[in-house]
Amino acid sequence: MTSLIRSAVRRFGPTSGLRFSARLYSESAKSVRRGDATSTSKYELVGVVVNNDANNSSATTNEDVSLSIDYKARNEPRRTTVSVKWLRDHCRSDTLYNWQTRQRKDDMTGLSGKAQLLPDAQASDPLAKHGVLLHPDSQTIQLNWKDGHKTVFDIDTLLDLYHLPADTDVSPLQQLWTGESLKKLPVVEAANSAEFAKNFVKYGIVAVEGVGHENGAATKALCETIAPFHTTFYEDFWVFSNQAQQSKDEQYHEDTAYSNEALAPHTDGTYFEQTPGIQVFHCLHPAASGGDTILVDGFNAVRQLHLSNPHAFDVLTRTLVPHHYLEGEVIDARCDVFPVIRLDSDGRLHQVRFNPYDRAPFKARKGTTVSDIADFYKSYEALARLMNDQSASLRVPLRPGTVLFIDNYRVLHGRTAFSGYRQLCGCYLSRDAFLSKARRHIPSVYRHDVS
Repeated sequence: MTSLIRSAVRRFGPTSGLRFSARLYSESAKSVRRGDATSTSKYELVGVVVNNDANNSSATTNEDVSLSIDYKARNEPRRTTVSVKWLRDHCRSDTLYNWQTRQRKDDMTGLSGKAQLLPDAQASDPLAKHGVLLHPDSQTIQLNWKDGHKTVFDIDTLLDLYHLPADTDVSPLQQLWTGESLKKLPVVEAANSAEFAKNFVKYGIVAVEGVGHENGAATKALCETIAPFHTTFYEDFWVFSNQAQQSKDEQYHEDTAYSNEALAPHTDGTYFEQTPGIQVFHCLHPAASGGDTILVDGFNAVRQLHLSNPHAFDVLTRTLVPHHYLEGEVIDARCDVFPVIRLDSDGRLHQVRFNPYDRAPFKARKGTTVSDIADFYKSYEALARLMNDQSASLRVPLRPGTVLFIDNYRVLHGRTAFSGYRQLCGCYLSRDAFLSKARRHIPSVYRHDVS
């Protein structure tokens, strides 16, 4: 039978609530290090309930012990229940956490044994009998562990660490768009600026103007200031055209990208497990006619699919779709371990892997039925229609001097057919490396949302 022991915390006056930084965690309640005393707490601690599976003190060794934390957010009563294993794992004491490197010190081989509260049968406070103490003045919860360790959490930091973001399908930093709503390409002056990072995160596309276009040298130098190259069999950096097959100075591959045909919106590298993160294009020599770049916010299309056809959305989040790139006996790239729509651990959109051209034979897996396959094709077609809706796309006539950066996890690119000679240069860049630097330009409260 679950034992519920509550200890209420008195209501605080207007000056007693302090906002603490994560650095406040310590091994003793007496050594709590306070943050900026001029700021205010987001949450008001009201009480704690210890949840056990038996009505005796020995139950604190049970695998399912948890704390239900009662608090107020904007004066609204709320409750969050947290496993004691999670609490032990997230202790930020100097013993268990290296603040200089921001890394844990525990190897996790003995967490179950260490995550056991130390009961105090002689304590007068009912919570203390279970190894839990409340400190109203500092708005903190202290846990005493059987191995002698102590963990102290302030209410703000604990809930910020534990709570999932708001229930939205995309990051609050991302602004979904259509061609009609965005109207023009976001442009910045410097690639290593805060504006570049913010626009890339917000729209999934950003351009830098005024770049030398005599050859690809200036573009390559620019890219090297942003992030490391994401090397593939295309090499680090390339210059190519629709006449590359006849040129000794340009790379050529047996791919429709090296032709003058129209290409519908797609993402690159679906045949790689490590999909290129950032796609870079610079048009060094525009075509005589046509050749406009087509950009589509894949996240917006997926949202529309989710709203209009949730079943299709579900199918595309769980059906693994094989892709390949085959070039004679030279290149054989394959990947069949990801769905079209990838969600992150918070259930938000993380990546769209959409390329109808590079799909490999769709083989029936064990347990796959004819109905499953039909379901997939209906769902894929529904998304394809949204991706190819003209109102969804931004059409951009790239010109020499303008370098376009595309989030290949989110934004699809294509082109219109063209005539005449058209030459581009470009590369793939490491998205992980770029975002690791870009997050410093994002308010700390939102950095978790940049992924």
